[in-house]
Parts: sequence; structure tokens; C-alpha cells
Amino acid sequence: MCVGTAITPITYSVTGASGVNVTGLPMGVSWSYNASTGVLTISGEPTQTGTFTYTAEPVGCGTAAASGTITVRPLPDTAVTQSGTTLTAVVQSGATYQWINCATSQPVAGATGHSFTPTVSGSYAVVITLGGCMAQSACFRVDVTTSVGRFLGEGSGWQVYPNPNNGNFVIRNQLGWLGWFEVIDGWGRVLGEYSIGEGEHSFPVRLSAGVYVVRERGSGTVERVVVVE
Repeated sequence: MCVGTAITPITYSVTGASGVNVTGLPMGVSWSYNASTGVLTISGEPTQTGTFTYTAEPVGCGTAAASGTITVRPLPDTAVTQSGTTLTAVVQSGATYQWINCATSQPVAGATGHSFTPTVSGSYAVVITLGGCMAQSACFRVDVTTSVGRFLGEGSGWQVYPNPNNGNFVIRNQLGWLGWFEVIDGWGRVLGEYSIGEGEHSFPVRLSAGVYVVRERGSGTVERVVVVE
């Protein structure tokens, strides 16, 4: 079990005794004895980690002493450092990572490494699972207004038009190579990746109303696309 998580109650039937003494339990776990039913119950939420061997000793005559072991595992380390727009969690052997958008509590698609660089501004946290125990970090604000790539300017080699638009638009590729374009929504999710040759091409999917980022990976340039009803 994980520290801070309620254990499944442990019960013993005690007969012929006037009471019970229990020793060796972790902090946060306690016991109670119902003399009328003869039932001993151990329950609670452990607040310390480790392996604990407890003993339940009847007072007076009656049922022989019983013992057991409770193993309490620690939660993963949720420390995160921020350097610019990159968030980095502590590397822990055997751990899995899932970055989430704090505004929606939804996972960011594909963000499963210990390090994460968002492509859209927002607040992000990481959920770490280790040894069956799960914990979430604090949320970190990341502003990627100027870090997703270089915004389009004179001679950038490609453009989106019209912009704003109704969800249908054209990409004009004058890069001199096959462009690889990504569409990213307001939550930082990559909705699609498309290879587009030179010339003018209608975008292959229609977008619903909202603000998106189109990024050309080869040149590192991006353009905001506004879709209205």
C-alpha cells in the first residue's frame, strides 16, 4: 500500500480474552476491540513508510497471539524544475510520467517523458506512478508565446490564408522543400501532422472555431490561425 492511503481493514476474532494489546503498527494506523463481538479491527492511513510487523496479544486466557506485516511504500518524488519553457521531473527508476493540463486535468497527448516542453501557454503538472503509488506535482505556468518557434515574417517561406477563416484555409509552401506541418490546439495537443509540398494546398481537415498554432518543423516557424464560425 502507499503512504497516506487507507488500508483495507484487518480483522481478527478473539475468544476467551478480556482484552487485546496490539503493538508494532505504523503511525496513522490504529486498532479497536469490540469485547461484545470479540472482533479486533486494525485500520487507518499510514503516515510513515517501511515494513512493520505487528503483534496482537490477547489479555488473559483465550485465542493465541496473532501477528502480521504491513508494508507501506513511499509516494514518488514530485519535484519539478522549470528552465524557460521546459519542465523537468526527477528521474526515478521504474517510474512512469504523464503531463497534464491543469486547466482541464486532462493528459497532454504524447507527453510521457520526465521532461516536457509545452507548445502552448498554460499551466502544467506531471502525474508520476512508481511501485503502484501515484502522486501529482504542483502546477507550473509556462508561457510559450515566443518559444514554439519563430513567428512568420517577411521571407519566411510559407503562410496560411485567409486568416482568420471559417475552418477552411490554404497553406502556401514556398520553402523549397516538402514542408512538415503540425496543428496544435489551445490545450497543447497536436491534432495532426501533414506533409505538404511546394505550392498552394487546401488544408486537409476542417477545424472548429478556436485559436490554433500551425508549425513547420523544418524551419521552426509558426503561425496562429484563428477559426471563427
